[in-house]
Amino acid sequence: MNELVNGLNRHPSGCSARASRSLCSFFMALATLAAGCAPSTQAPVAKADSTAAGSVSSPNNPSATEVPQKVVEASESTVAATEGNVDAEVLLRDSISKAATTGQKTFVIIGAEWCGWCKKLERFMKANSQLFPGYKVVSIDCEEMVNGATLSDRLIDGRDGGLPWTVILDKDAKEIACSVGSMGNVGFPVAPGEVAHFIEMIRLSSDKSPEQLDEIRKQLVQFEKEDHPAETSSVDEDEDDLPPCPDLAVDPAWQSLSDTEKIWIDQKNETLIVGGQICLRDGPLEFFACPPNTKEYESVIVVDCKSFKVHAGLLAVGIKPGRPVRFGEEYRSAEGPVLDITVEWDWEGERKKVRAQELVKHLPTDGEMPYEWIFAGSSFWKDEETGEEHYHAEGGELICLSNFSTATIDLPVESSQQNSKLIFSAFEPRIPPLGTKVYLRIREKEAAAE
Repeated sequence: MNELVNGLNRHPSGCSARASRSLCSFFMALATLAAGCAPSTQAPVAKADSTAAGSVSSPNNPSATEVPQKVVEASESTVAATEGNVDAEVLLRDSISKAATTGQKTFVIIGAEWCGWCKKLERFMKANSQLFPGYKVVSIDCEEMVNGATLSDRLIDGRDGGLPWTVILDKDAKEIACSVGSMGNVGFPVAPGEVAHFIEMIRLSSDKSPEQLDEIRKQLVQFEKEDHPAETSSVDEDEDDLPPCPDLAVDPAWQSLSDTEKIWIDQKNETLIVGGQICLRDGPLEFFACPPNTKEYESVIVVDCKSFKVHAGLLAVGIKPGRPVRFGEEYRSAEGPVLDITVEWDWEGERKKVRAQELVKHLPTDGEMPYEWIFAGSSFWKDEETGEEHYHAEGGELICLSNFSTATIDLPVESSQQNSKLIFSAFEPRIPPLGTKVYLRIREKEAAAE
């Protein structure tokens, strides 16, 4: 087990391609090491294969796709922009018209008032406006603006959703590039692959030199590190003064997978335990749990470890991944072993324990989430410039409620990322206070039933 821990601590989400093994091979080695730590009565630990982590990707967005004429020609009956009642169709039409007179492109950010990462992208574009003189930036609120939802859905056009969603339009309202790439919608670019796609959007829509593009890349990475908006913590005023929440006790029988992160294996019960805390109690959800500094504004729990370590831990307790969702001409839901996920925390001297589904409201029925989660396995991508390999789900897609081709754990049913079509929200009365320390216990459903 010491070898397993040392291996995990040596390997962050990326490693050199010149290293002695790729991340795929690394996962296999972890599984083999973990099998050696298990009791002799335990079944051999399954190995990861390339179909679960490496070969699946969502389709790239075709360039120069024409936006429907309604984008540039608002009908006579459309409500014009007035104080407190902005019409998205009119706003975008006027922005494209003004950009055309100055030879600029229109950089459209589709977001919502509650979306911290949307605000962060807006701040980045404003703070670095000198880097983007060839663009007119316009923000579309898909919830509050008149025609915001219909315009957003039309621009996204059924592709990988989530917020923020961005698109660059020319003077004729034709699409030059959008935020959907091989990783899905990159949102606010954080992971190296997401940053690379953002830079590619700028390259396709401008005549910037490699040096200028590299400067944008540097500023984007630096901005992400230094700017962490309060929206991502989702702290309510009446909970600001909560006393510090102590860590939960660690069972000495658990085997730690990290010197610095909260993730353990319970070999006897074939269970992975992941530490975290409550980060959201109210609002729409695309995720149930995410790694730090990623999707806290739309997740109930932020865990205290990287996504790839959760993947490795599931392998170590003998759970073999399936494959992520596939988009394209035909939707194919994610596949994999069904998981039993429970959440526990200490409250008034008692240990509370619930199924994760109980903390998620299913909006169509107003009841708890009725579906099971499955181990889809995410995938890897390779940065061609650096040769480094990265695990896709480090962008936040750890335990998903909307389908993502990058998900480690997903739902085996169709669940849209489009804001207007989200079907899950936080089940506020059932969720403990913000900051409450929790454990996620994850095991295979069949094993849980025995």
